[in-house]
Amino acid sequence: MRYKLPLLAFALCFTLLSHAASAAIQTLDFSVMRKGGEIGTHSLQINRNGDKTLVTIKTRVQVKFLFATVYSFSYDGTESWEKGKLVALSNTSNDNGEKHTVSVKRLDGKLTLTTDGKSSELPDDIMPSSWW
Repeated sequence: MRYKLPLLAFALCFTLLSHAASAAIQTLDFSVMRKGGEIGTHSLQINRNGDKTLVTIKTRVQVKFLFATVYSFSYDGTESWEKGKLVALSNTSNDNGEKHTVSVKRLDGKLTLTTDGKSSELPDDIMPSSWW
């Protein structure tokens, strides 16, 4: 009986540590360059936990001429993956005033794409071009 308690405590600690080790967050930050100068940023946060992966993407670009902004671009998105398959995707972008929303959801083994309010079905094995 006196050996069971330390063994149980060791097993519990090992289980908690192995679970913590299976969850990993990776952050990647990039500069967006134009003619040698930085005009923006592109950031990815990749959160892996077992078979699940959640990716958060944020991009900001701004081109100025003198003191005025002549071009701007923003992008905010998330992607959910499970066992290497896309489960959901949601993003919004503003390309110099032209706004777009895109979402993808997996339901009953099918992917449904909704772009600016219009829906269609996608092939099951499609890969988004988010470059992470």
